[in-house]
Amino acid sequence: MELDFEKNLGRRDRIVRVVIGFLLLFLVYYWNLIGWLAIVIVIAAISQFIEAAFSY
Repeated sequence: MELDFEKNLGRRDRIVRVVIGFLLLFLVYYWNLIGWLAIVIVIAAISQFIEAAFSY
């Protein structure tokens, strides 16, 4: 089984993903979230940064 993903070829898409990542991190910081909810939000933000960096 082979997965064939196409790259997201757009500067706008990368910028949107970075902005979403920063917004998620800001929410954790601003609302002083702790616990499992903060962990889930930080993981989501990191995944947005990784997808923007590798264009996937």
